[in-house]
Amino acid sequence: MKKIKILFIIAFAVVGALLIYNHFDKEKNKVIKPNPIQVDYNITNDDIVFVSKSIDEIINAVGSDYAIIFMCTPETVWCQKYANILNDVAIEKDIDKILYLNIRTERSMNTLKYQKLVNLLSDILRVDDSGEKRIYMPEVLFIKNGRVIAHDNETSIVTSDTSVTEYYTLEKEEEIRERLRGYIDLLNSDDTNETNETVIEMKESEE
Repeated sequence: MKKIKILFIIAFAVVGALLIYNHFDKEKNKVIKPNPIQVDYNITNDDIVFVSKSIDEIINAVGSDYAIIFMCTPETVWCQKYANILNDVAIEKDIDKILYLNIRTERSMNTLKYQKLVNLLSDILRVDDSGEKRIYMPEVLFIKNGRVIAHDNETSIVTSDTSVTEYYTLEKEEEIRERLRGYIDLLNSDDTNETNETVIEMKESEE
């Protein structure tokens, strides 16, 4: 009887050891998939605040109580540079989520949903060469109490004759970072009267 108990204990120990080994072996060989937004935008920070949303979710967020919305496309280096700056500032200011939409396809096809979003944002949008309101990229919106209280799309109007490296001097990058910090502070402000009545737009740069 003692021999059976000993054999049972040994067998139990062997099975347990195999299970533990198998668990850690799987953990060791587990492939960690990179965040697609981090890859698309070449974001150097391992912490990513961007959360992909559909255009329907973005439309809903425009009328929400609190949201930061980033619309861009990874196909331009301007958006890649801006995404890195915005992500860094958000982390610095303890923002854990920015709603993200790659709006390129919706815009190029001028879909009904894109038109609806344009109508919602018409007060802050520029017009294109045809005189139509258009969402230029990169565009970041700060939403509070169903209003756009601030937004920034400065680099969306930079002419193609200027390169990213030429435009983003240390002074210019810090200027944009400081502006974004201010917008986040405004978004988190308890002064509801100010945020209900104030829509802040970035200072236009010369083309």
